[in-house]
Amino acid sequence: MPPIAPQTISPLRQAQFILAIMILVGIILGVSFSKWFLFLDIAAGFSLLIGALNGTCLLTVFFTAMPWNKPIKNKST
Repeated sequence: MPPIAPQTISPLRQAQFILAIMILVGIILGVSFSKWFLFLDIAAGFSLLIGALNGTCLLTVFFTAMPWNKPIKNKST
């Protein structure tokens, strides 16, 4: 039986996950400690806005360049 390839998450989904965590953390910290933490939400929203207008999310480009998103080279040749 051939080995099962590890499942990867697309860079777009990775970026959406990080932005969602950023928004949740910003809201929790903004309500609990200081209103200044709400700037995390503004930064995440601004990133989503630029991605929608530009067609390219910079965080997705960043995650595409990360080593865990590179294809694994087959050494069994």
